[in-house]
Amino acid sequence: MLLRILAAALCLSLVQPRCSDPDGTELKLFFSECHKDKTHSLNITNVVILNEHGEDNYPINMKKLMNLKVESTNKGSTLNSIIADIELQYYGSILWGACGWHNVPTFGLLHGIKECYNCPLKPGENVLELRYDFSPYASLIRTLAGGGVYAMDIALRDGENTSNEVGCLRIESKISN
Repeated sequence: MLLRILAAALCLSLVQPRCSDPDGTELKLFFSECHKDKTHSLNITNVVILNEHGEDNYPINMKKLMNLKVESTNKGSTLNSIIADIELQYYGSILWGACGWHNVPTFGLLHGIKECYNCPLKPGENVLELRYDFSPYASLIRTLAGGGVYAMDIALRDGENTSNEVGCLRIESKISN
């Protein structure tokens, strides 16, 4: 496990911080739908990230509890629970390459996260509350704590039918030092 984390740290140490911030992330959070090739019953309309005190959290401090308020429209059946798989990416250039998104290996640590603190989500307009406490992943977070722009692709699955991806949210944000 430690070897994997060290390998991830080595990969990130090769990244050069000379790229301009993408998608307006210099000033604010950017979000969009991901896995657009799939049909989702949960459509995301707005995202706000708050800290543990309910205050705006930008740039994001991943060393502390992160609360997401996700405004959505559920066009499917009632969701009693949600499971999330998170993929992490860093924006920059590696060695002399072009600026772009690069996968950050998490080795499955951010898969199968139980979500939905205000379920059930009935059909129609909802505010989905998601909470992420990354403190158990302190070694990975220390690698990221140098700042920069990161993206999380959060695939949301029906907790009662985990093969059913009900939504996918991409969040791009600066990470605070």
